Amino acid sequence: MRRLLLVGWDAADWKIIDPLIARGEMPHLAGVIAQGVRGNIATIHPPLSPMLWTSIATGKRAHKHGIHGFTEPTEDGLGIRRISNLSRKTKAFWNILNQNGKRCIVVGWWPSHPAEPLRGVMVSNHFPLSVSQHPETPMAPGTVWPEALAASLAELRVHGAEITGDMLRMFAKDFAALDQTNDKSLHDLAGIIAESMSIHAAATELIEHQEWDVAAIYYVGIDHFSHRFMRFHAGKTPRKQAPEARMFAGVVANAYRYHDVMLGRLLALAGDDCSVMLTSDHGFHSDRLLPDYIPAEAAGPAAEHRNFGVFCMRAPGVAGGNEIFGATILDIAPTVLHLAGLPSGADMDGRVLINAFENQTVFPQVPSWDEIPGDDGRHPAWRQYDSAAAAESLQQLVNLGYIAPLGEDVGQAVAQTVEENQYNLARAYMDAGFAREGARILKSLVANDSGQGRYYLHLFECWFTESDYDEATRVLDAFDRAFAAIQPEAAAELARRRAACPDEKLPADVQGRQDPTEIMHRRKLAEQASGFELQRVIARARLLMAQSQSPSKREAAHHLLEQLDSPRGRPEMAFFLAMGFATLKDYPVALDYIRRVRRADKDHWQVISLEARVHQAAGRDRECVECAVDSLALVYFQPILHYHMGLSLRRLGDEVRAEQSFAIALRQMPGLVGAHLELSKIMRKAKRLGEANMHLAQAKLLRDEAKRRREDRAAGILAPLGKVIDPGLLPIDRWEGAPPEDRSKVVTIVSGLPRSGTSMMMRLLDAAGIEPYTDGLRQPDADNPRGYFEHERATRLHQDASWLHEARGKAVKIVAHLLPRLPHNEQYRIVFMRRNLEEVLASQRAMLERSGHSATSLSDSELERVYTGQLVRIQDWIRRAPGVEVTTIGYAEALGDPAAVAGRLAEFLGQPFDQARAAGAVEPALRRQVRPD
Repeated sequence: MRRLLLVGWDAADWKIIDPLIARGEMPHLAGVIAQGVRGNIATIHPPLSPMLWTSIATGKRAHKHGIHGFTEPTEDGLGIRRISNLSRKTKAFWNILNQNGKRCIVVGWWPSHPAEPLRGVMVSNHFPLSVSQHPETPMAPGTVWPEALAASLAELRVHGAEITGDMLRMFAKDFAALDQTNDKSLHDLAGIIAESMSIHAAATELIEHQEWDVAAIYYVGIDHFSHRFMRFHAGKTPRKQAPEARMFAGVVANAYRYHDVMLGRLLALAGDDCSVMLTSDHGFHSDRLLPDYIPAEAAGPAAEHRNFGVFCMRAPGVAGGNEIFGATILDIAPTVLHLAGLPSGADMDGRVLINAFENQTVFPQVPSWDEIPGDDGRHPAWRQYDSAAAAESLQQLVNLGYIAPLGEDVGQAVAQTVEENQYNLARAYMDAGFAREGARILKSLVANDSGQGRYYLHLFECWFTESDYDEATRVLDAFDRAFAAIQPEAAAELARRRAACPDEKLPADVQGRQDPTEIMHRRKLAEQASGFELQRVIARARLLMAQSQSPSKREAAHHLLEQLDSPRGRPEMAFFLAMGFATLKDYPVALDYIRRVRRADKDHWQVISLEARVHQAAGRDRECVECAVDSLALVYFQPILHYHMGLSLRRLGDEVRAEQSFAIALRQMPGLVGAHLELSKIMRKAKRLGEANMHLAQAKLLRDEAKRRREDRAAGILAPLGKVIDPGLLPIDRWEGAPPEDRSKVVTIVSGLPRSGTSMMMRLLDAAGIEPYTDGLRQPDADNPRGYFEHERATRLHQDASWLHEARGKAVKIVAHLLPRLPHNEQYRIVFMRRNLEEVLASQRAMLERSGHSATSLSDSELERVYTGQLVRIQDWIRRAPGVEVTTIGYAEALGDPAAVAGRLAEFLGQPFDQARAAGAVEPALRRQVRPD
């Protein structure tokens, strides 16, 4: 492969770059674009940098990679630390390259501390000195790998105090006129410049003097420059700040020019024959869309981020001067692997940006790089993190506003960190389309803290997305009840605090900054005092619109929308009203609001998509196609829009493009019945009867599944994660039909949900001649009169799996939840027990009552959803896990025909196997919970 230089510019945005390129002020980036491709890159949500840059490095969303915020609890739970890469639970692209013999240089990636022991060099994101540190502060252990380079690289760090007046003048020409008595803007500016210089110094040193195949350099500077100075650039400062506005109006543009100069140096060192990729994780609002208010939450400043960042690439086989559409940050890692001549992983959420290449052939995917062994350069499992460095660097994130200031109670701070990360994880699940997983987390958060309006709003969104309007209504009702008490109390407390000390007179620290803890608390009180009334009204309106088949609700929704009209300065409200009037089929009014949004934000892909559907509903198919193309150019993954574009293309007589649109819709959303039906029509017309019939048959299967799902929903059996699935009958068999060659080398596992018949199956296997792996500690009782056949070690599999070799040739009972914890160095044959969930829950309830333990506070329907979600995840693990063979045995099946089940098990587990004794060990009389008819 040719060498690859990957440059990350946090928060870089074409809205600022393009005018600078047009004026010839970013020539190095312009040169890369001229030789390759460029385009928008869509972010994912929540748009928080540690989560996003880990997704860029892994090609996976946060629920897969494990980084869920800016901080994490320390191992002992007594404090918090800045997020570490030790929380990452999957390989980054540099790990995959490492195990394939490539040498990587990674500098500044967020998070990358402690540095991983790569074949090349890693400099962690803790490398720069913060402005609050002394210039002589020693570099934290673990900042550089290999450690032999640490001393020399430490000399390259720059402190804010070392930034001279000439350097400051490059960003703010008239900085000397600033009264620095109370204004610490120059202090912040110097710190950000020093931070960027430190990363760049390390990167250039390593690129010039080390051997490497891939260099990945991350600059956080543009994001920090933007959060601190974008309001001056956008002209959104109060009149009293007019002098500062003039002084700092050019800081952001100069920051981009500075980054282009640094890029030029990297390009010169890398050489003309080096492939280059430059990306950001999101953009940054730089005009009137820059919000005037930052939400009072830990990651509130992310409200300033824009959904689209920048992407450009030059490489062999990439035609120069072209534009690429539909890229997301999840596509970077797969594309890096493609450039290295390696396949991506099927478990990655991104794809190779193959449309950028002239040869559009991709390598066949591997199931998961995580399952492929090799020297990947990751930390060993025992490695622990130095929390002292984390505590020291945390204050920078507080100053940036990304982290809520710590309170006096450390335990409360830890709890808040866990809560915030869970909230971020819930939002990540929602963004990935797993609304039920998000709802599960948010429901728990609401129960723990009923004063957080954001929890209610996102929980409502989860149920609304799932079309569960009853649950959505219950959430809003609970929201109303909670804030009926919270709203007046918050208003009174805020008034009391302001009477004691007005906001503008809060005491300041030595750096001129007012108490951040008190400011955050007052902002939270202000939000609670508002009662989130507008958001609640909007949510009620959405419910009415969703149920607008009722004439009374339709009329009520229309009236409510008219009351919400806000013609000036509220593009997000205009978008909501556009959706509302479109839902109510008031298309002229909807189009009026759509045009308002498009005037404010030309890259608002959702409103462009909405306009396409409005045009189609009004019979304007050509306009529908034009808008659909514009929206898909921004975000390509829109299966419903591909489907609608296909409908309009068919009506326009373009059957070829229509077929392409329907096919893309099905690739993105295989369960889209309408696309199957439309393809069937096209193919029947073209005399392709075999393909037509296949699509008709698939549509029928999907309809039958949808019908079954409706019936299950009516019966209280809800499928999580948007999957059509019967939780009691998961098709998880993975067995080729041959018995094991040597059972003495195989660990036989009996698994399933608690109370699904696993003890009965262990007794059956014992009778058949397979010795149970048990310690006998748990004695028979009323719930399992024939014994539990358990081993205490098996209950701690998630903590210790070193004992598994002792179970070779034996049968061990392991609860289903722990199966993914099985190490990959053994051969497994799993007998998975399935039982109707109603019976499982009834049996669990009875056992809890007999043992004197209280049951969970979750309802049966909630438990069903939880268990089903766990089974879905286990099924996914079984599909990917190497060395695992599985057969599924129904509990009722074993009771009804034990001889047949014994025969199947004999084939699955091999001889010797006494089928007669095995069948005789089954006692149907022990079945006490039966599913009601």
